[in-house]
Amino acid sequence: MATIKSYGIAPYLVKENKIYIFLCRASDSRYKWGFLKGTKSVKETPKECAVREFYEESKIIVDDKNFEEYFEQDNDRKDVGVWIINSQHIKNLDSFLNKNLTLKAKYRSKEISEAAFFDIDEFPPIKNNQYQMMFKVVDFLKHHKLSS
Repeated sequence: MATIKSYGIAPYLVKENKIYIFLCRASDSRYKWGFLKGTKSVKETPKECAVREFYEESKIIVDDKNFEEYFEQDNDRKDVGVWIINSQHIKNLDSFLNKNLTLKAKYRSKEISEAAFFDIDEFPPIKNNQYQMMFKVVDFLKHHKLSS
């Protein structure tokens, strides 16, 4: 386990019997994607970190009372944890998105070059420090959200 802890939020959307998950590509990444997340400060809880980082990177406010499941991946350099949340619980989410479910450029922080919802059966290349966790999230969503 690493000493650096990073937390984030993974909104999902169920539409026409498909599940989509919200991912971002950092400005310093050429092609790999991951969850919106960031490093925890000393004085905040993991959930506070996740909410703060998600807001800083997308300008979207999320209430941690709507968090569902938690997933994590331990890594050598930085451990990563995310909570999933049904996008229906995110107030005014549509106003932040283009018609193709991408985050409008005016809401992205300088750290993020792109952010969008992806079909979980067709997601892009995932960052190594989130790769194993992504499969846990996808497996959970397929087994618990499509059958609901």
